[in-house]
Amino acid sequence: MTSTLSNNQRNNKVNAFLVLIFCVLIAIPLMLTPFLSSSIDGKLKNENRLAASWPKLDVLVDGPKLGIFSMPNFVKYTTQINNYLGDSLIFRQDLLDLYSKLYFKLLRASGDSKAVIGKNGWLFLSSTNALENARGVIPLTLQDSRNWAQSAKLINDVVESYGGKFLIVIVPDKPQVYSENLPDHIVYQRQGRRADTLTQALENLDIDYLDLLGPLLIAKTNHASPLYFKTDSHWSFVGALSSYQTIIKHLNSSGFNLPIVERLQLRIVNNEKFSGDLSRLLNLEDVFHENMRALLPHRNINSFDRDKELLLLGDSFAGVELPYLEYSFKKGSCIHHNWGGINLNAIKEQQADIVILQMVERGLEFPLSVDSDRTGTCGKSF
Repeated sequence: MTSTLSNNQRNNKVNAFLVLIFCVLIAIPLMLTPFLSSSIDGKLKNENRLAASWPKLDVLVDGPKLGIFSMPNFVKYTTQINNYLGDSLIFRQDLLDLYSKLYFKLLRASGDSKAVIGKNGWLFLSSTNALENARGVIPLTLQDSRNWAQSAKLINDVVESYGGKFLIVIVPDKPQVYSENLPDHIVYQRQGRRADTLTQALENLDIDYLDLLGPLLIAKTNHASPLYFKTDSHWSFVGALSSYQTIIKHLNSSGFNLPIVERLQLRIVNNEKFSGDLSRLLNLEDVFHENMRALLPHRNINSFDRDKELLLLGDSFAGVELPYLEYSFKKGSCIHHNWGGINLNAIKEQQADIVILQMVERGLEFPLSVDSDRTGTCGKSF
């Protein structure tokens, strides 16, 4: 009996010691987090977003009303604390890197749901319904396309009211141009494509638009270098140049006489170990990288006779185009629409000769809003 009690006491002490060790192991990272945070200047490496911050106390009184009193919103508060701890935990990035590399080596696949590994070293964005859009499984409804076009008509009317030209440019997603490099379990189909549904609605309202899918598929056969980066979700300099030339030729067919940059007016700068946003997102920069050929204009900007001003309402695809557009316009600026938030007042104030609304096709998932007060830029003005 005494022996049994002694064994139980010993087991209890061992269990208590193990619990203590477990608590210490959990507490150490939490205590060190404020001093050794994994984020740099509030930004998370490879994830293109800010790290979650510690929630403000006013969240606690942001809950449902009970008479004249607000109930504490503990769920929201604790969720934000959890997000903060998850983003700020020490060794977070090292553990993510290790997980990604082990997952890839063992399964030859992506350990992150935001991107997938295709064939021949190609990576594809899988968040923001990018793959669903490319597969045509989330089509744009007729009503949504009409609503989008009606908002575009408001922009068109404002631009035409002061004598300007409005053009909508739809940029295809990477899987639509390089569908042959998608993994076998993802099948691309043209049927259900959002831009095709929107086309009819824009034509019914007599709004000028340019769908770049056809021109880019043609350009793909004429260029040895890919039009989209293999390791990035955006088009390459070659793709941006080809699209820019298509846009300028389209505008010139409407009566403009804009100068256009040709290949002979470009210099090539190579970066032999470029890792795009998708390889960084997967924490596999050392596995997936490529040669980036930057095509940069080298002719003197004053050698062109330019007299038109451009306002580009664009997204992250616009940045690579700006060096080319600079050669075709006297003056220009780019406002980031952030998935369709258009500032009509900015258009009225600037009164640019040409206003281009350029959007990557997956952005058509969101409604076009013309009452936005956003004024963010997508690149330097020129």
